[in-house]
Amino acid sequence: MARITINGISIDPEAQGPALAGAGLAHADSASSNYILVQAKGPLTREERGQLAAAGAEVLEYVPDDTYIAHYAPSDLGPIRALPFV
Repeated sequence: MARITINGISIDPEAQGPALAGAGLAHADSASSNYILVQAKGPLTREERGQLAAAGAEVLEYVPDDTYIAHYAPSDLGPIRALPFV
């Protein structure tokens, strides 16, 4: 995974995974929030945005390094994680 930068704060989800989990910022599902960060393998195409929408995610905003804030009401992240570009 690439670094994620929001409001000038950068994190490395892999390297800082244990610290993020310890702080309650990493979860196995999205039951505690209707918003997720979707990290793609590159900039999203129109087709990929459509696939995210079909899976229930509404892309709201881009944050650096091919990461997007999305509204996502379901708690099961499986459909999002299964997309080949995520």
